[in-house]
Amino acid sequence: MDQQRNCSHNVFAPFLDFLVSQHLSENTMEAYYFDLQDFAQWYLQTTGESPRPELVTELDLAEYRQYLMRCMKPSTVNRRLAALKKWLSWAQDTGQIGRLPRLPKRVRQEKLAPRALNRKEQNALLRAVERSGNARDKALVYVLLFCGLRVGELVKLRVEDLEIKERVGRLAVKGKGDKYREVPVPSNVRRALREYLGERKSGPLFLGQRGPLTARGVQQILKKYAYWARIGHLTPHVLRHTCATNLLNKGVDLVKVAALLGHENLNTTAQYTRPTFEELAGAVETDDD
Repeated sequence: MDQQRNCSHNVFAPFLDFLVSQHLSENTMEAYYFDLQDFAQWYLQTTGESPRPELVTELDLAEYRQYLMRCMKPSTVNRRLAALKKWLSWAQDTGQIGRLPRLPKRVRQEKLAPRALNRKEQNALLRAVERSGNARDKALVYVLLFCGLRVGELVKLRVEDLEIKERVGRLAVKGKGDKYREVPVPSNVRRALREYLGERKSGPLFLGQRGPLTARGVQQILKKYAYWARIGHLTPHVLRHTCATNLLNKGVDLVKVAALLGHENLNTTAQYTRPTFEELAGAVETDDD
């Protein structure tokens, strides 16, 4: 990385060389560089000298955390503390310091519900898929949105895992830990799957141009429809979150939603009961008049 050679605080150069040897991405390298440079500037202004691993104390780290909290959001504070921990751990591993100074606790971040599409966005997405005339894409979006599968579960599905009858449908889904669960298939999804499959009775459920559709392929499909529907960032996980949120808003109890999603811990499902940022923003909005 060219920037590390021009680093005014050469104490970081060997550490950055070590990171290069770990084949980290350019973005990750730049993040480490800027985070450590920020600490170096603060340390120089505070103590009058450049930081060296053997000089950094627990008090320095605690004061730096307080400094960051006055002007940075929690995620940035935590990232910069993590960069310092990595640097100091490397210094300990290479024998530059004997004991790792205790780092201050991470800043707690208030968790909001994961992003889910609102009703207007859902309708825009479904319209875009319908207008495309692509039966596979329609079936794929419907399964993600109305059955709540993970993308890894979706791409493992085979036609044999699907059972469709006149009034009921089910998917045998292989989830985390290779555990199977049965997921009900609502009528609108059954219709989309029948239209897509035709007479096909076996093989991967969702096919790409060169075989089974991959997770990356699913991402690219959703990216296309998000652009057409003008709904911003869209991932399989957003559709999974949307499915869970819709069910909870309809009054389905937490235990049933957890079973549908394959959650063993109800706390994982409970995250969908937290308010979204948009809901909080709407709650505090006031009329100008």
